Amino acid sequence: MKTPEKNSRRRFLKNSAAVVAGFSIVPRQVLGRGFLAPSDQLTKGIIGVGGMGVGHIPYAGTRVVAICDVDKKHLQSAAALVGGNVKTFHDHRELIALPEVLCILLRLLIGMVLWPLKLPRQARIFGVKNQ
Repeated sequence: MKTPEKNSRRRFLKNSAAVVAGFSIVPRQVLGRGFLAPSDQLTKGIIGVGGMGVGHIPYAGTRVVAICDVDKKHLQSAAALVGGNVKTFHDHRELIALPEVLCILLRLLIGMVLWPLKLPRQARIFGVKNQ
């Protein structure tokens, strides 16, 4: 008759590693339909969220982490529309300086000709690269 083997620390670690490896290789379909991994999301900041600027919020595969507008009403309504934990700014330079913002969407009035010319230069100063 076989004697039961004792559980050793080595056996425990090997079995635990196998279980952890099995869970880490689970396909996305097993987690549920519509699940989007955080690494598959593009984090974005939006400058100018009044009027047509709120149209940038629901893009698929993206998550809004910061919004900027000079008008408090536009900023509050857009923050309510985004929901969750979104950072709000009145100064676009603060939004550009955030390290978690990977994409900046700009929606400003056409009459403000100098802003679209200044923002890419300021973004490069903060380390954002044109793609």
